[in-house]
Amino acid sequence: MTTGDDNNRDPEVVERPERKWTGYLAAVVTTAAVTAVGWSLHHRFGLTSTNVLMLYLLGVLWVATRHSRSAAIVASAVGVAAFDFFFVPPYLTFVVSHRQYIVTFVVMVVAALVISTLTHRVRMQAAAADERARRTQMLLALSRELAAARARDEIVAAATRHVANAVGGRTVVLLADGQGRLSLKGDSDGSFVLPGPEWWAAERSAGKEQPERVEMAAAKGRYFPLKASRGVVGVLGVFPDSSRRDRHAEQWQLVEGFASQVALAVERASLGEEAKAAWERVETEFLRNTLLSGVSHDLRTPLTAITGAASTLIETGNQLPPGVKRELLDSIYSEAERMERLIAKLLDMTRLESGGLALRKEWQPLQEVVGSALHHLDRRLTGRVVRTRLPADLPLVRIDAVAIEQVLVNLLENAVDHTPASAPIEISATAADGEVVVEVADGGPGLPPGSEKRVFEKFYRAAPDGRRGIGLGLAIGRGIVEAHGGTIAAANRAGGGAEFRFTLPRTDTPPPVDGSA
Repeated sequence: MTTGDDNNRDPEVVERPERKWTGYLAAVVTTAAVTAVGWSLHHRFGLTSTNVLMLYLLGVLWVATRHSRSAAIVASAVGVAAFDFFFVPPYLTFVVSHRQYIVTFVVMVVAALVISTLTHRVRMQAAAADERARRTQMLLALSRELAAARARDEIVAAATRHVANAVGGRTVVLLADGQGRLSLKGDSDGSFVLPGPEWWAAERSAGKEQPERVEMAAAKGRYFPLKASRGVVGVLGVFPDSSRRDRHAEQWQLVEGFASQVALAVERASLGEEAKAAWERVETEFLRNTLLSGVSHDLRTPLTAITGAASTLIETGNQLPPGVKRELLDSIYSEAERMERLIAKLLDMTRLESGGLALRKEWQPLQEVVGSALHHLDRRLTGRVVRTRLPADLPLVRIDAVAIEQVLVNLLENAVDHTPASAPIEISATAADGEVVVEVADGGPGLPPGSEKRVFEKFYRAAPDGRRGIGLGLAIGRGIVEAHGGTIAAANRAGGGAEFRFTLPRTDTPPPVDGSA
């Protein structure tokens, strides 16, 4: 059982044997010094024995303030003996001539004991206050670090480091999974090995209802359950050094305080992970619904047109004029091509999000990439005014030509889908410091205010008014450009229309075109 006196004792203040002998020696030396001073003052200057007695009490006080209570008691006893021997007649003998000196001796002993006891108590209270301040500072330091930690690994690392510094020795943290099974997540020594008895003690600690310390006979560690509002989330194990194994009870109370903070931090991290997972599920469900809605709409329209045109050709094909047949066949072809583009965009988006986009960069002239993109959209650009401004001295760029062509195709299709047939489209490129800037502009109505950044989000359509598209083209373009190390942005033109600009970095020197060095 721990007494109240023991609770006020600081482990660092408890005197070791060598420190006790130092205190006893100091008591003897101090008494000798007081005797020498008192002898001189008493026999040469006529200082009364009562005043000399005050000097001995002063010496006891000095010993009590710097050494243990037992040293102060020794100083009191030696002081009474010295006072009797040197300052009570007959001198240089322990014989007392008057009974009144017996009362003086008793008062001196009692006063010395009271002084030493009170002084020792003040020292212990000061030491306890210092220890409490130190523990509070440790708890504050841990709480600050845990408040900044977000992941479980950061919380475990902070806990093992702070507890090991506070207690000394090895510290381990075991966390419970969804089924309540413990697993070792952190070790201040980095060994990550626990013998069987330690596991048993840790599991028993985790199963306790109250946050009590469990110390098994076969286990060397002390285990503290990490109890949070939703139950035990793990166990904190401490293996103190052999020299510090018999720690004071308040030291283990400090560890329990650490365990409470760590438990709350682990629970907070778990709640954060659960919230993130729930948000991801909600976002996934939203994207799934958006994808199904967009795909079903955009696939139903071309399928309906293809089905209608094909059924008309089957039922009345022999009766239709050649021009009508040609129109129906063109409709079937264009709608099938539209379905192919939609499926291709879905596949491209899947590759981008899964990290399956592997760029095959080569030095390419940008003029050829732009020309290939325009050729790919010959049918869709029929009747459109397309202007290109590509300087002949435009430097080579190290790109994946197929991927950048896809970016240009998506930007051009976006312009075709969202502008009138009479609106011109402009493609330009310029060389800047360390990059090539490519712009695709149109003369349409422009972007709605505030949508300049959102147009690059998946499934976002700036004008969801039944126009074609499910909002993946620009998202795919952004992913490809960023994979090249460039940037892409959208803005409204001063004279009307929208402008999409992306950059391609020029970090390397292109090879000489003519093969010369």
